[in-house]
Amino acid sequence: MRVAITVSALLCGACVADFKPTPDWTREGEVVTVHGYGTDEDTVCPGTFDALDRVALAIADEHGFDLDGLNIDYHYVDRDRFFDEPWCPGGASACAGEGRVKSPTIPHFHELSHAVDQVFLPYRSSPLAEGFATIHRSPTAAGFELDRHAGHDAPEHWGDIVAILLDQPTYAAQFSRVGHFTSFLVDRYGIEATNDLSGQLPEDATFGDWRRKLDQTLGEPFGDVIDHYANYPHCTTDQYRSKLWECAGEPEFATSAGADPISLDVELDCGDSRAIGVEGGTLLTYRRFVVEGTDTANYHVQLRDGGTLQHGRVLIERCDLTCPEDPIEATVWGQPTPSVEGLDTTLHGLAPGDYAVVIRGSGAYTLDVEPMP
Repeated sequence: MRVAITVSALLCGACVADFKPTPDWTREGEVVTVHGYGTDEDTVCPGTFDALDRVALAIADEHGFDLDGLNIDYHYVDRDRFFDEPWCPGGASACAGEGRVKSPTIPHFHELSHAVDQVFLPYRSSPLAEGFATIHRSPTAAGFELDRHAGHDAPEHWGDIVAILLDQPTYAAQFSRVGHFTSFLVDRYGIEATNDLSGQLPEDATFGDWRRKLDQTLGEPFGDVIDHYANYPHCTTDQYRSKLWECAGEPEFATSAGADPISLDVELDCGDSRAIGVEGGTLLTYRRFVVEGTDTANYHVQLRDGGTLQHGRVLIERCDLTCPEDPIEATVWGQPTPSVEGLDTTLHGLAPGDYAVVIRGSGAYTLDVEPMP
């Protein structure tokens, strides 16, 4: 059945522009207006609408765009209907264009990034445009597991960056790599230069185009840029992400080596003003904290519910670094290994700095953060 739907979507790709269904409901935000089709507004956590506004504004601000001109329409569509009807060209799982997002999920920060980008700039499909969208995406389930890489976006699964930049089908399957390369460009050359470069290099850019544009825009030859990139720390998407959703605002607690354990109640439902997603599914929420002191120390981080943990996962993110040098500081969805004092836990070596704990699941939990001797 799904194959037939995909074929149908491919055949209808040309008629997407003329497809203008009427929404069942509309929720107008500060800069993002959500239109629902075959979906229920009441099942969307209110924090989702706030997050769409906040992240859209933060993306525009990060790029130096004029915030007064920002206006996004987000089309949130029932999943079956989405793939039955020509919402996106080529049967894509989500898409963005001309200040619009079309998706069967909410929120979809990757496509929101494209939509913000396209409000201010001509439509561009290029490795760097996808790189920016990957930088602004939601937290993923991949990352580091202690000092080992894990997940499909781990550096050991990346292809050669030069080959990826010259081959659209390759970079489309290597968003994590192009996001990492884009993060490097922003870190080294600044957002304005990287934005300019992205707008000048379409998906069919040749090697000559890349050599010429990098030299003109960044002021360094292509070979030098690639050499600098070779020395950029390896890290996964959850590390180099901009973390615009979960790292805003003031920390909620502080910890340090030798401090007392911290325990926080986490009710993963739409009653949490920070929760994003759809009630009845897997939601995301976060808690901000700061590690004080001068030295890296080990911390035991546990998510528990007083019984058997069903769907909860924990992601620890460093907010104030793009790619940490030490993989122990890396982001990691907490697996129940190793066991410490009979507790299912993951140990993390955390250096002083700002962090966020992202929690994914549903139900009531307790989040424990305990410095270890």
